[in-house]
Amino acid sequence: DGGECFTAKSLQFQEKILRTSSISERSLFPPSIFREEVGQDAVLAERDSLCMRGAREEAECMMFNAVEQLLEATHVAPHEVSILVVNCSLFC
Repeated sequence: DGGECFTAKSLQFQEKILRTSSISERSLFPPSIFREEVGQDAVLAERDSLCMRGAREEAECMMFNAVEQLLEATHVAPHEVSILVVNCSLFC
């Protein structure tokens, strides 16, 4: 329930952000966000996911597909792109 990590005020803020962020049942997230397996300790799941490996998995999962779709839609060949700027939350 987050009781150990979050205050009532911080949970209210998170709920407000979720309501106003357009996140819905149709939203996609990288697997590293929901890595916790049934019966696995949350701390261990976080340690296993929120690391450089998890960031790379997130980048591959989300960005590669987006770039492929963009190149296809714009009829641009990969060799025509000189530079690609991306942001991945765990690389920051």
